[in-house]
Amino acid sequence: MVKVNAKILGYKTPIEIKTTTKNVRQATVMMRNTAQWAVEDEERSEANSEDPKIVVEVLTAQINRLNELSEFITDTLHLNAQKAEKLEDLEVPELQELANEIMRKVLQIQPGEDTESDQKSDAK
Repeated sequence: MVKVNAKILGYKTPIEIKTTTKNVRQATVMMRNTAQWAVEDEERSEANSEDPKIVVEVLTAQINRLNELSEFITDTLHLNAQKAEKLEDLEVPELQELANEIMRKVLQIQPGEDTESDQKSDAK
């Protein structure tokens, strides 16, 4: 069991999250997705940003990312509708940081600690 600071959502005490297979899987999938988003962003930055297709892809990706982050946080923290609605009032960096904290805690990764994929990319 791990604890996540969710004061930003109005909780006075940290929320406890069980490190169940489901939560670890969800955190791992979310971490993989965030890594994939970085790859996609890099590829798009190399493409012609004036191309309307690229603009639509970027906007669609941003919408999907925000939805995925909100769903991940809601599912993992078991938020009720009222608390889930508070996610909509967060600034994007706050939403990302909350999701990152949940991933780090559930996957037991210390801030600043290299993940296995980081270590592999550093070796290249």
